[in-house]
Amino acid sequence: MNSTMNHYFTIHLAQKAFEYAHKFAAQQASAEKARQVYLNTLAVSAVNEFVQEELGFSTDLQAGDSWNPVVRLVHDVADLVIPDLGILECRPMQPEDRIISLPPEVRENRIVYVAVQFYEQLNKVKLRGFLPAVELGKYPEEIEISQLQPIEELIDYLYRLETAISILLPEIEEVEENVRKILQRKSIAEIAAQLELVYRTYDQSDWWNEGGKVLAGSSSGAGGSTRESGLKGGFTRDVSDVEVELRDLAEELLEKLAEFWGDAA
Repeated sequence: MNSTMNHYFTIHLAQKAFEYAHKFAAQQASAEKARQVYLNTLAVSAVNEFVQEELGFSTDLQAGDSWNPVVRLVHDVADLVIPDLGILECRPMQPEDRIISLPPEVRENRIVYVAVQFYEQLNKVKLRGFLPAVELGKYPEEIEISQLQPIEELIDYLYRLETAISILLPEIEEVEENVRKILQRKSIAEIAAQLELVYRTYDQSDWWNEGGKVLAGSSSGAGGSTRESGLKGGFTRDVSDVEVELRDLAEELLEKLAEFWGDAA
């Protein structure tokens, strides 16, 4: 991955962000929890502004757990929903921090983790970089800033996922029922993120095999959890035939995606 030590984007927080943060913090039972919620809310507000104004994606603040008063009471969440694409986790950091802490409740059902580092005055933040959730399995509960991808590359990553989802939806509807049953064990967003990782990290000669693993459900999913293989049990056709179909489909999908994403890896 690229080092992000000199890559960041500064957001000047709007007054509305502080109004939300004060309101949500005041609902907490302890000063420690209030501080957590306060910073989480500001982090989400900062990323929300960046995603809308700089990247051009629509967001839904109200749909996130960080805007849910019940969830805020018991969980450490700072999530932002991009409709029809997925959830970004916006993790706050102090000025001196060099790591991002990821509580258990945010390690699944995310497409991206964004590091939001506050200045001393809390009136502005640095977006220090991001990590695709599909790569979370490589790391423990903490991620070093140096392991993040530059924040300016987030727009390309989100557009690749958006493109992949639009291409995958009709393609998956057309496959045979046995194959579709396996594919439906993951969301389209998970499959898109995992295929994007295969495209980015493997040679084209490996797409048939590695892409097949993704579709079979035997690789780490977005959010870092490992799924049980979708080839186990319950299917009337020979498993080897299904494996071949999945690999053929994966290679075909990756070739189509490569036409939109750029030259083949």
